[in-house]
Amino acid sequence: MDYDPRIIAGTRGKISELGWTPDLQLWGPPSEETLASVAAKCRHAPDCTIVIMPRPKPGGVV
Repeated sequence: MDYDPRIIAGTRGKISELGWTPDLQLWGPPSEETLASVAAKCRHAPDCTIVIMPRPKPGGVV
């Protein structure tokens, strides 16, 4: 599992900035006591190669 405590802390911070109180059991580190794992085994593509909205790039490549 790709657990990064900085990402969880950042997410909790953003939730707090929006005026909500994050559920620390939900937004905490994985454990054997966790009822459901919400972590996905995925990563961002190199150089953000996933294009949601095509935009022109130098050389005319979309």
